[in-house]
Amino acid sequence: MSENKEALLRELIDKYAKLYMKLACNSGVSSENAEDIVMEAFWSFYKSDSFGHLSEEETKIVVANAVKNICRDFAERKSECKKPDWMNTAMGWS
Repeated sequence: MSENKEALLRELIDKYAKLYMKLACNSGVSSENAEDIVMEAFWSFYKSDSFGHLSEEETKIVVANAVKNICRDFAERKSECKKPDWMNTAMGWS
């Protein structure tokens, strides 16, 4: 890893992580999961070909969209894990 890329990543995280954590929490994610989602978004952007080539405003938009998409995926996975009420009743788990 290039030190310049690492420094840029650290700078972006320091500057915007709280903003994106608030976005994640406002998307219905618990605060416990928000940090993981935000770090996943930053890491995904870091690994992309766009990292270091976009303006600060474009970077903010890309990372915000990544956070929203990861939140959506997280909610979908979470809902898939829940068993329907009829299944709980049929199995005597209620």
